[in-house]
Amino acid sequence: MFTTYIAVAQIMRQDVPAHRNWMLRSYALTLAAVTLRLYLGPLSLAFGDFELAYRFTAWLCWVPNLAIIEMVIRSRSVKGSTGFVR
Repeated sequence: MFTTYIAVAQIMRQDVPAHRNWMLRSYALTLAAVTLRLYLGPLSLAFGDFELAYRFTAWLCWVPNLAIIEMVIRSRSVKGSTGFVR
């Protein structure tokens, strides 16, 4: 919710590029719910313990999403000042 709050604050300041970046972060963190379910099955089998896999996955699920979206945001800022790759 924090990332969405920051995104709303940025758009209220009419800072569209910052708003876009914060909304991307918000989306990536929200998608962690999906990522958790994708990781949980294979890790449950690998660990042989559902509870251990769930604890591990609960922390792991948001890290790759946020890392990937940060790379996307940074690559867009390098390629163009508007934040869009054209």
